[in-house]
Amino acid sequence: MIGDLDEAVGRLAAAQHGVFARRQARELGATGEAIDWRVTCGRWEALPDGVLRMPGAPATARQAVMAATLAYEGAASHSAAAALLGIPGFSLRPVEVTVRRRPYRVAHVAIWHRSRVLSESHLVVVEGITTTSTVRTVFDLAGRLHPGRAERVLDTVLTRNPALVKEFHSMLPELACKGRTGIAVMRELLKRRGPGYIAPASELEARALAALEAAGLPEPIRQFRAGSEHEWIGQVDLAYPDHRLLIELDSRLHHSSLVDMEHDKERYSALAAAGWRVIQATWNLVTRRPERFTALVREALDLHPAFV
Repeated sequence: MIGDLDEAVGRLAAAQHGVFARRQARELGATGEAIDWRVTCGRWEALPDGVLRMPGAPATARQAVMAATLAYEGAASHSAAAALLGIPGFSLRPVEVTVRRRPYRVAHVAIWHRSRVLSESHLVVVEGITTTSTVRTVFDLAGRLHPGRAERVLDTVLTRNPALVKEFHSMLPELACKGRTGIAVMRELLKRRGPGYIAPASELEARALAALEAAGLPEPIRQFRAGSEHEWIGQVDLAYPDHRLLIELDSRLHHSSLVDMEHDKERYSALAAAGWRVIQATWNLVTRRPERFTALVREALDLHPAFV
């Protein structure tokens, strides 16, 4: 029986980054005395708030998050959830957990948030850790981020999975209780992101679109397939097809060709032969000299009568 218990708890801990809750050990048949005896003799290691660890299990950031979710019977949330979900720019530490009710014990192992609305549909399991879903996590982050960064996080998520836009709109009324931070920001962002919305493919593209909008210029078509009547040349970030104008965005770190050809000279020759004009917009041009960038676009558009 002792061996069976230790084996069962060992399997559980292995699936939970080396930790388990005291209540979980009880569910597997351990008595309070059996648990205390194993802690005393060093078979198990006691952590704060009723969490235990297998000796030798490496103390990792994921283990800390797992331990906090077990201690508070909640879900990893906010920055910790974003990191687990692979949203760029966030860290597992400090550990943050969202709970439905105030924890019985409160040790300083994590930052905890109480939410009256935390249904099962708002939760997922990532690497064995109960975590707020991608959509719920973005709503939570919107309450603390600058609106501009919240928008970039939202578009990053929608770039990866455009179908989530429907879930964002569905969750908005669920969370739109009086006084909840971030709801006003999300409501405004979602007004411009309905069905069929295509998120910017990069931060540079988002900055370029924002600059064009601020300058009062028409919204370009994104991810446009450029070519002639008889030949497809490649896909470009931004385009004004009626004006035969393409905008090629170059990243901060390297030149990323937007058309599928080997050399710039060949690319531009093919585009010119097909009647296209190209504006190359670098990170510095778009972000540090947006007025120059928009002036170039305005001048190019004014060469044709549609916007005159």
